This record gives sequence, C-alpha cells and structure tokens, in this order.
Amino acid sequence: MNFRCSFALFGCLLCASYLPAQQTLRGRVDDATGAAVADATITLTCAQSTPRTTRSERDGTFAIAVDGKCERGVVSAQAEGFGDASKPLDDLNNLVMVLGPQSFEQSVTVTATRTSAAIAEAPGSSTAISAAEFRNDGALTIDDKLRQVPGFSLFRRSGSQTSNPTAQGVSLRGIGASGASRALVLVDGIPLNDPFGGWVYWGRVPVASIDHVDVVKGGVSDLYGSFAMAGVINLQTVTPTDTQLSFETAVGNERSPFGSGQGSVRRGNWILGASGEGFATDGYFPVPAASRGLIDRKADSEHSSATVSLDHMNSERLREFAQASGFGEDRRNATELQINSATVRQLSAGVDWETAKAGLFNLRAFGGSENLFQTFSSTALNRNSEKLSSVQHVPAQQIGGSALWTKNAGASNRNLLVAGVDVNQITGFDNEFNVAGGYTLHAGGSQATTGIFVEDLIQIASRWQLSLSAREDFWNNYDTVSTRAFLTGKLTGGVLPGRSEPYFSPRIGLSRQIGGNALAYVSLYRSFRTPTLNELYRPFRVGNILTNANSALNAERYSGGEVGGRWATAGDRVRLHGAFFDGYVTGAIANVTLTVTPALITRQRENLGKTLSRGVEAGVEVRVSPALLLGAGYQYVDAKVVTNRATPSLEGNLVPLTPRHSYSALASYSRPRWFTLSLQGIGSSKAYDDDQNLLSLGSYFLLNGTISRPLYRGFEIFAQAENMLDRSYIIQRTPQTQLGAPTLYRIGLRYQMRRR
Repeated sequence: MNFRCSFALFGCLLCASYLPAQQTLRGRVDDATGAAVADATITLTCAQSTPRTTRSERDGTFAIAVDGKCERGVVSAQAEGFGDASKPLDDLNNLVMVLGPQSFEQSVTVTATRTSAAIAEAPGSSTAISAAEFRNDGALTIDDKLRQVPGFSLFRRSGSQTSNPTAQGVSLRGIGASGASRALVLVDGIPLNDPFGGWVYWGRVPVASIDHVDVVKGGVSDLYGSFAMAGVINLQTVTPTDTQLSFETAVGNERSPFGSGQGSVRRGNWILGASGEGFATDGYFPVPAASRGLIDRKADSEHSSATVSLDHMNSERLREFAQASGFGEDRRNATELQINSATVRQLSAGVDWETAKAGLFNLRAFGGSENLFQTFSSTALNRNSEKLSSVQHVPAQQIGGSALWTKNAGASNRNLLVAGVDVNQITGFDNEFNVAGGYTLHAGGSQATTGIFVEDLIQIASRWQLSLSAREDFWNNYDTVSTRAFLTGKLTGGVLPGRSEPYFSPRIGLSRQIGGNALAYVSLYRSFRTPTLNELYRPFRVGNILTNANSALNAERYSGGEVGGRWATAGDRVRLHGAFFDGYVTGAIANVTLTVTPALITRQRENLGKTLSRGVEAGVEVRVSPALLLGAGYQYVDAKVVTNRATPSLEGNLVPLTPRHSYSALASYSRPRWFTLSLQGIGSSKAYDDDQNLLSLGSYFLLNGTISRPLYRGFEIFAQAENMLDRSYIIQRTPQTQLGAPTLYRIGLRYQMRRR
C-alpha cells in the first residue's frame, strides 16, 4: 500500500459535509481569571438524544448544534489542566463556562488502571500531554514531540523522520533502549508496536488526530503484559462525535512537504470518520563532511497513512465501531545500496457497553499484516565503495483481542474492580539472501501470548487508597524453523523445538491525599518482556556492525518500585512532582560484542545476568501569569550492568544508549486572540552506543520552537523550527559517526471546522 499526501488529505476533506440547519448553542469557556480557555471539550447532553461534543476555539468560544427541543439539557466543559464544570441548559445564547483549578484526582491519567472510571489512578508516575501541547511543540513527528518527557528514548537518538524503523524501539526510566520496545505503545487501547520486532511506525498515527497522550512510567505488566516492562504510552485520538474537520499542512527546508488531517460526518447515530497523513523529505547527510565518501547520500524518506472508521452510538451507554487503516513508507538509509520499505494494513473493531448493575464492558479485536523489505551493505573504510551484503523480506501477520470489565463495588462504591483477558498471535519469518555467505536464510515461526489480569482499587479511608493487581501471562513459540540453503545445494538447520514460559506480574500501591493540594504514593511491581521473533531469528547489519539473532533467548524480568508525590499551590499556579525509582532487570537482552576487526564488528543478542536502573525524576510547572507558562523536567538514572557471568568484563559498564542525565524545559506565552509562542529545550548527558562503553555519543542540547497566529474562521498560520541553534550532535556510531539533523524549519496552515 502506498498512499500520498494528497490522497490522505482528500480522504479527510471528503468527510466534511454540513447537515441541515438546526438550533445552535453558543457560549464561551473562561478560567477563573477571566482568560479564554482554548481547546476545551464541551458536551451537551439531552434526555432524548445522544450527547454532542465540540471544542472551544482560541478565543474560548464554542457552538453546538441542538436537535429540536433539548429536554433536561446539561452542558459540561473539560480542559487539560482545569477542573470540570457543568450547568443546566437554560439559554442557547451567551453561556459562560468557568473552569477552576484541577484537583489531583482529576489531573492524573487513567491509563495506569486500564479504565476510564471516575477514580484516581493506581499510584505511579504519569504524564498527560494535551493536543494543544502537541501542536505547540516545534518537533514534527510524534516520537520527537515525546522527547519532552525526560527518560523517553528510542534505540538511538535519531527520529522517525529519517532513521530505519527497526531503530525505533521505545524505552522509559533508563532500563535501556533497544530495537524492541521496552514500553508498550497503544493507539486508543490497541497495540502499535510492530508484531515481529517490537519497534514502532510512528507515522501510522496522523499528528492531527491526537487528542491527548498518556505516559505511564514503571513496570505495568500487571495490566498490560509483555512490552509494558518499563511503562505505557497511550496515544488517544479524537473520538468522532459530530461533523468536524481539522488539518494542517506545511512546507519546509530539505524539500519537506507535510500534511495531516482528520474529520468526521454524522448522520443520526452513525458517524463516519477518516484521518490521514503524508510526509516526504530529501533529508540530510548524516555522515560528517570530513568522513564522507563517494557512497554517501542523504537520508531521505517518505510515508503516508490513512484510516477510515465507522461508529454507531446506540446511546450514551453503548458504542460500537469498526476501523480500517493502512500505512506505507520508503527510506534511503544514507547510501546507494541501503534502502528499506514497509507496508502495514490493519482492521480493528470494538464495543463499549455500560450497564447500571453489571458495570462497564470494553471489547476490542484487531488483526493485520505487514511486509518489511530492506537491504544491507558492507562499506570500505574510506567510504568510497560498498558491496551488497544481504537482502531481507520480512512478512508478518497478527491477530488479537481483549476483554475488559470494570465495576464499582463495596460499601459506598469504595472498590473499583477491573478484570480482563488479552490474547495475541503473531506469525513472521525472515527471508534473507546473504550475498557474502552465498545462502538463503528462512527463519521464524509463530508466537502466541495470553494474559489474564485483575485489579482492585480500594478507598480504605477518606485520604488513603490501596491498589492491588496481578496478571498471569502464558508465552508459547511454535512451528519455529531456521534453515540455510546454500548456492552449492547444501542445506543446514531445520525445525527448532517449541518453547513456552509463564510469568506472574503482581503490583501493590498505596497513596495518601495530604490536604487538598498534595499526594504521596509508594508502589512495588514486577514486569517482564518476551523476546520478539526478530530478536530470536533475524540478524541485522548497521554500517560495519553485524548483530546475530539468538533463538535461545529467554524473557527479560524487571523487579522494582518507586516512591513519589505531587504538590500544587492553592491557586494551582505552581505544580511540582517527583519520584525515586529503583529496580533490576534479570536477563536483559543486549547486543554483546563477540569480535572486533577494522572491517567488521560482530555482536550477538544475549541475556545479561542483571542490570540496575535506579534514579530520580522531578518536574515543575509555574503559571507566571494567565499568558505565561514555564516548566522543566529532569531525570537522573544510574543504569549499569551489575552481574554477567558469561562476559564479566561488562560488569560495571553503563547500559548502552542510557544517559545519566536527561532534561527538558518549556516556555510558552499565549494570547489566544493574537498569537502563541512556545520554546522547548531537550537534552542529555553522554551515552554509549555499545556494550563495551567504547563508542561515546557525547552530550547534546536541542532547542525547538513554534509561533502561531489565528486568522479567520478557524484558520491559523504557524512557523516551527527544530534544532534552532543548529547544534551538531552524534546520534550513532557504527562505528562510523553519524550526526543528527541540522536546523529544520517549516511554515504552515491549520484549519479547524466544527459544525455550527
């Protein structure tokens, strides 16, 4: 599947059509100081019809269509960083909703509990990023925007604009980055991680479709199973509830056009939605000019995605939906012979049903296929010639689903019970022609996982909450094979033995509300991650580093805990949060160096003995004035190899690609009727690109920014820049040094329409 920017945006525009004229509720959303609140969610609920939802504009105004006479109508308003407000509907004109400060129960994310029930989350560290914060970030892609969360990291410092997708595995909390994610990434509760390798195709989710993002740090395998060893990132897209359209389009240097949009049209209880995105860039030269040879090219890329959904709102208690999506990308990885392309197709469906007696039921089913094609080469030391070393074709299929039940129980509903089951089956193979070895490799198989979990959130006293949760997972590899067919006719390898392994993931947490503005918590947990089919069976090459697969890998196991808290001033002008965390990973999967020569470094995936991840994180937000917001975040982590009997020389080394210090800073000034200016700084101390701690990446600091101004009737013009200071920084050493992108800038236009 190969979409283009124009096709993706056309699908969004096609969804925008007007319904017949109706009455309109008009109003405005303000904060306690009288300043306008932009991007607030306003919901109108009438006794005889399904709820209708819209969002406030930059000046705080909003409008909602009203079907006939609205009996017993109630208007509610919600916005990131504010408490909720509601009023009975008395007049269709000049309604003013005032949002006050947000309590801690409202400010925390619910991703850590796998439920949207109205109760505080299980104790833990979490961050919620709103759509407005995403828009105002100078970075273009979702993964680069998420770098504002200290501790978020990919396999290498390169982002999805130009890097190989197999280097886009996510990690949190300094557990260690790898090609396979150690954090689970979800889109509306459905896994986004690649089924074969665990990395993430970030371009599958259009930026314009993001409503908010929840980031939960720490082990949460007790609810989400494998891949959630270090945390969960849930990308929540806009839920279509009415006719609407929003998009943004931009052009920038390096010949980089971009377009992203989403829209929906409603007819009665049926809602048809669509979203899409397209991006292309000529890229830049990652190899420094002093080292560049005849083979070096720019790292260019292009991708496009499209999603179509159909929702049926039977009532405010019952919703059914179905969705189809497709994604395609093509990349040239900085030399003539190194390329890769991928296509992903997926179908998903779900039901959300709430009953007065039995509770809330959430059902999800999904399935799809993927094809990854890529080539690798060996390069001469002077970079004036290269030879094709291997050609890989990796097809994979996935089918899965989940069932979740949530119910308030006990005296005065002091217990929130959550229980569920997840199932997932993956089949994938690495079909590779090894040019240098003169053979064809066929390796892979099927992997099935099943998880059953239960959670109980108990309000043990007015200010105390206890959380207990546990999950049992069953991992099974079967129909596995690894054969080599040589050009000489020789055949080696064959069927591999099946493998299975259970894992138990408990978690206990306790929190206490202190006054009305502070919360303290403690949490202990165990989590795990099973090796992917990619780690078990697919070798890969980056530059002159060859990494072999290992079919004998075992699951990684993490045991840890944290102590933390949050505090805010009475006027909510200052917010602080912090946590101390400590944990060990047993059997951490790492790329261990076997041999080193000037022409080739050979590594193999191995289970290390034990690694440490211990540190602190802190953040502060200061609302200097209604217009000016300042913020900062910091993480220190001591991540090192504690024991490793197979290779004792690695003991004491830092975990690769994990800096001790990482930080972010924010300054935002907003006058919604005039302009918004936002600056974001991100950086870290040095890290190493290898297990032996010989290939240092050095420290780095980047400054991104955006400025926007509203125009007319929902239009907005904006300008953005990444790496505004044009800093030179190292993203990888293979062992050839490669640099990150220079200054990238773009100018664009946004539009947001909601039916009036």
